[in-house]
Amino acid sequence: MKHPRSGRSAVDVPLVVVSLGVVAAAVVALLTSFRLGAAVLAALLVVVAIVRALPTPWAAAFVNRSMAVDIVTLLVLAGGIGFLAYSVPGN
Repeated sequence: MKHPRSGRSAVDVPLVVVSLGVVAAAVVALLTSFRLGAAVLAALLVVVAIVRALPTPWAAAFVNRSMAVDIVTLLVLAGGIGFLAYSVPGN
């Protein structure tokens, strides 16, 4: 099914992929440990940053701000999540 105005697919593939990644991180956190779930979530953010850095056909779905702002934001969030996951006491 095509979107009426843009002619693109009505299914937003990047949104679906990222949503599935977040669900996977939650499942990993529930079944194993919160640290591993946070590592999966941080890795997902790094992958999204890499995809955003690719040329136009790949990153076109993510274009809302400048590429630099998106990449820096995603990498800072990934680093913050990774840092918090491994600095919180517990197992």
